[in-house]
Amino acid sequence: MADYEAKLAQHNEALDQQKQLLSDYQEKMAKYREELANYQKLLSEYHQHLDEVIAGNNQMDEKYKEALKQYQAALAIYEEQLKEYSEAVANRDEIIQSNQDATNNYQAEQQAYQEKLNTYKEQLQTYNDELAERQKVVESNESLHEAFNTAYTKYQADLATYHSQKTDYDQKMATINDHLLAGHYTMPSSWDNSFNLYSLFTNYTGMQAYLEYGLSTSGDDMVKLMDTYRSKNAIPEGTLKDKLTNSIPVFTETYTFYKNLPITSSVPIYFQTVPSVTNGAKGPNGFSQNLRGQGFDFSFTSSFEGDPEQAKNATTSNIPESLRTPTEQDILNAIPPLFTSKQSFNASNSDQVAIQITPELVDKWKTALKRTKELSDSEFNQAFDLYVQAFKTFNASDRGPQALKNLQDQVVSVNAIERDAVDLISGKKVDLGENNREFLNDLTNTAVSSDQLANKYGYLTLLTKMAGATVFGYYHELTAKPGEVIKVATNDVYYPGYWGLSLNSTKATPVYPVLPIEPTPPTEPEYQKVPDEPVPPVVPEPPKPLVLQEVPNVPAMPVMPIAPTPPEHETVPENPNLVPPVMPEEPVLPEIPVVPELPVMPKIPVQPELKPLLPVGEPPVPPIPPEYHRQPTLWSILKHRNPNRRLLKKWS
Repeated sequence: MADYEAKLAQHNEALDQQKQLLSDYQEKMAKYREELANYQKLLSEYHQHLDEVIAGNNQMDEKYKEALKQYQAALAIYEEQLKEYSEAVANRDEIIQSNQDATNNYQAEQQAYQEKLNTYKEQLQTYNDELAERQKVVESNESLHEAFNTAYTKYQADLATYHSQKTDYDQKMATINDHLLAGHYTMPSSWDNSFNLYSLFTNYTGMQAYLEYGLSTSGDDMVKLMDTYRSKNAIPEGTLKDKLTNSIPVFTETYTFYKNLPITSSVPIYFQTVPSVTNGAKGPNGFSQNLRGQGFDFSFTSSFEGDPEQAKNATTSNIPESLRTPTEQDILNAIPPLFTSKQSFNASNSDQVAIQITPELVDKWKTALKRTKELSDSEFNQAFDLYVQAFKTFNASDRGPQALKNLQDQVVSVNAIERDAVDLISGKKVDLGENNREFLNDLTNTAVSSDQLANKYGYLTLLTKMAGATVFGYYHELTAKPGEVIKVATNDVYYPGYWGLSLNSTKATPVYPVLPIEPTPPTEPEYQKVPDEPVPPVVPEPPKPLVLQEVPNVPAMPVMPIAPTPPEHETVPENPNLVPPVMPEEPVLPEIPVVPELPVMPKIPVQPELKPLLPVGEPPVPPIPPEYHRQPTLWSILKHRNPNRRLLKKWS
């Protein structure tokens, strides 16, 4: 049994050894299969990457071939353009050379021409000098001849002028003698005529102002009012202004006759126009100093004799203040209250004599005022008509001494009429002051008409008299208190003023013409001998103008095409030189001793029948890359694909 057990132990030990060998063999085979799979994988990846690199490089080669083909086509075009460019440059150079040759020939011809021209200029200078000398003689003779002709022409003109002037002189002398015999060098003064027109319209305007302003306290007050009135309305609208417009041609005709006479300019002749008369009548010429009108004022006093303390109980004035410097309307407004309780009022300036004024007498006074205006206006128009008619008559006469005297006498008559027209408004000079007895007697006398009142007193004097009568009418309305003394006084002032008309004569001096002097004829001049005219040199013919061909512009040089850059191939991976794994050798199993037979010995398991391993064979040989490609190392191919650095190190 011990032997059996020993044999059995050997048998088991051999069996265990065989199992161990088989186990090791299986492990080696498993490792071999794993390494074989990895080897096949790396080899497959190498071939795949190699195919990709080769395909990419082939694609780049195709593109490069296409670019190279296009480059060759462009290069052919460039060579053709370069040929054309060279021909154009050569043609341009030929034109430039041709132009240069033509220029050189022209300059040579020009130089020869210049030499001939210099010779011509010298000959021309000689010719000009000779011609100038001859021309001097000709011009001298022509100048003498022209001077003679001019002098002779002037002589003829002077002679004609002399005859004309002599004829004119004789005519003027005859005219002057005729006017001297006719007395025309004594003329009516044109200044007096202007002054008469100024005066007439100044007087007329002044009368219109009196009618508007009435009475004043003093003459100076009226002068101020008159200046203002005349500056605004020097010639009022109406018949007189129309007559002035129509009369201007009459005065113009009068003085145009004298203006056309040969008289000295020292005699002033004024031609009138409506504006000139208007400006003269309203200008600051002192006319207003004579138009002072009439002044009127009154005083009222009340006193108590022996008892001054009663002054506070004095009677107050009942006289309207408007009667101090009254107009016609002021007086008319002041009269009706005097008829309020009675049929008349006492207008006397005396307490002893009463003179009663009735409404009928007031109407008579009013009618007299109206008649003064009508008569004055009529006489102003009459005076102006007669004044103009006097000049018309003078213009139609021979304007001799008698006609001038008649004109002056008619102006004197006109002056008297205008003076009365002025007095009818400014008032007649009658007894003024406080004695109204004469006026009141005339007013109450039925035998004295309104026309007679108008002609005797005039407008302003009628205002003055009625203003005084009205003041005393109010005075007689008052009743003095015991011991009271009431006094009323009027103050009337008459300012005579008038610009009269007059027409003086003006003596003019004839402008005698100058006796003309008969001209002297000119003397014939002595002329120089004129030399023969020199022969002028022949002008050399200049060379024909230089005609150059137009040089074309330099053509643009063609641009040479750029050759394509050869592609930069991706490097073909190097053969990794993979070593296939070595298949492990089949182990040599130890001989298993025969198991001793035991009666109850279990059967030994049958050893499996192992199939022989198939030979792996040699790995395929990778293709050899072209020599001009850099081969990558196995490490550069597999470093990103297999993390097993130990294996890589083993194979590298």
